[in-house]
Amino acid sequence: MKEKSESNGISFVGLLTLIFVIAKLFGLIHWSWLLVFAPVLIEIVLALLLYTIAGLILLVKYLIMKYQIWKFDREK
Repeated sequence: MKEKSESNGISFVGLLTLIFVIAKLFGLIHWSWLLVFAPVLIEIVLALLLYTIAGLILLVKYLIMKYQIWKFDREK
């Protein structure tokens, strides 16, 4: 019997960002806001990069399949 593992809590990146924001607001760190939100920004950039790579792979696959169909139709 498998047990479902659900997580409705905050992620590691979210927790890290929350800690950085609280530390910035209380004056414990003197970083720029860009550095405070860097974990979230890095996560967004990585997600966009992965989606772009996946999209390019699908595009290349589509073009290869289209070329093979076109080549097959010309040989008839």
